[in-house]
Amino acid sequence: MPNGLFYHGNLMPVCFYEALNSLDYCAANRFRQEDVMFPDPIEGTTEGTLVVDAAVAGWLYIEEGPIIIKIKEGLITSIDGGKEAEILKEHLANKNDANIYNIAEIGIGLNPECRLGGGVMEDEGLFGTAHIDIGSNITLGGTVHAKGHEDLMLWDPCIELDDKIVQKGKKLFL
Repeated sequence: MPNGLFYHGNLMPVCFYEALNSLDYCAANRFRQEDVMFPDPIEGTTEGTLVVDAAVAGWLYIEEGPIIIKIKEGLITSIDGGKEAEILKEHLANKNDANIYNIAEIGIGLNPECRLGGGVMEDEGLFGTAHIDIGSNITLGGTVHAKGHEDLMLWDPCIELDDKIVQKGKKLFL
């Protein structure tokens, strides 16, 4: 199997337009998350190699090189790379929960006003990125409960879902 993430699940996009104005730290549309999600992969089926080259949304920003994550049967099997990979590996191990390695969701950022480094909601809404989420998926219609949920972010991804390209860089095919 070639490198790449093979995701089998619900291809009905779920659009989220969450205005965060109530948090009183944002201005205008910049802090409005606009995100297309493809929740609830068929658990245990996601396969491939994920190259996380942007961030773990909200707290770990990639500076020294990508985090390379191998996925088999819907679970992370290895995490390699530099300093950020070691930080993520330790963070997940400290959860002491095998379910934290579950592939939970895929999302595509749609907001050109978002900037990386603005917190989880702004990070994952950033146009030209995608995020593959791990850990709990019970709020997304899945059955996996974990001691956390992390958003692994990619710049200019090429995403193929069930043999359909849905994103290539900043072009969407929905």
